[in-house]
Amino acid sequence: MSSREIHSVLLGILEQVVSICQANRIEYFLIGGGCLGIVRHEGGFVPWDDDLDLAVWAGDMPRLFDALAELPDRFRAQRTLERYNPMIKVMDNRTRIIDSGANGGGVFVEIIPASRWRSRSWKAFDNYLGSLRVRINKDGKSVARRLTRMLGVHRLVQIAVTYVSERMAFPLFARQDARLRRIGRGVVSGASGRNWIGVYDHDVIYPLRSASFCGMAVNVPCDLERFLSVRYGPNFMEIPDKSERWVHFHRAEWVEHP
Repeated sequence: MSSREIHSVLLGILEQVVSICQANRIEYFLIGGGCLGIVRHEGGFVPWDDDLDLAVWAGDMPRLFDALAELPDRFRAQRTLERYNPMIKVMDNRTRIIDSGANGGGVFVEIIPASRWRSRSWKAFDNYLGSLRVRINKDGKSVARRLTRMLGVHRLVQIAVTYVSERMAFPLFARQDARLRRIGRGVVSGASGRNWIGVYDHDVIYPLRSASFCGMAVNVPCDLERFLSVRYGPNFMEIPDKSERWVHFHRAEWVEHP
């Protein structure tokens, strides 16, 4: 598939997702490269971009996943495996990503749960808990994992970290998020367990405004310049060298050509 074909598929997915969000009164906003394209590339795609990212309030993600059952047959919605705050990928079944000889899913739009936090310190604590879970549970080479195994307490530490995260921290963060959303306050970042690049002041994101992306009206943060400065740095208007351009895959193909 050419970049133009990939972008056309992404727009088709975006149109479906936005329509479902609007029909079900689910608030969303464009983040990442789509916002960069609006500001830096005259309302279009970043030329080498191969996906689109949307943010949806974490509390609405289960309802959104159920609503995505309304998608036409050529699309498929898939949740990641996390117990708390999974992401959703909406893929076009007519396409297949091929990367390093391995077949993957189709070209996709990613929907990422967002939350409001009382302060940056609260989100930093959540990020710390997330990194601790990874070091204890998954990273076989980490000092924390090796040390707890040497001391014979690895399983106990796993249980303790899981208990603190799932029984104490996650419910606390969810209540905090719901309250701040009701009163329209707090900083905005990834939901519990989601380490976004950046924590955004409330007035960077809200009130959401409409912008044109490839001729389609979409919701975006109200202050795109500040949003992009936090996300990509103050020089976000400069075109990066090829070696610094982020892509998710290097090749995709049609399984069923339209």
